[in-house]
Amino acid sequence: MARRADQQAQSKEDLSLSEIAELGKWCSEQRQARKKGLLTNEQIAKLDSLGFDWEEEEEHKVVVAVRLDGETEMFGFPSMKSANSFAKDCRKKGAEVIIGTRQ
Repeated sequence: MARRADQQAQSKEDLSLSEIAELGKWCSEQRQARKKGLLTNEQIAKLDSLGFDWEEEEEHKVVVAVRLDGETEMFGFPSMKSANSFAKDCRKKGAEVIIGTRQ
């Protein structure tokens, strides 16, 4: 999955929404593993080199709801800038997108 994360960092336009959701789940698992001390320094360094976002999902202030082919997925982002970039990519794929902020 780290290889997939590296590919995503280079070419997120090629990912389907289900792949993005799968990647999001994997990212959450990596955050939890680091928090529990289960990742090696080498693994952390590799993810850092990819620009991995270590913020917990609760800290994400912007929520993006994406609907495509009858399926809806929710994604969290720390900033409006990153959410807007993601939303733009989703719209190019024909998805409906709603952006909101958390209270």
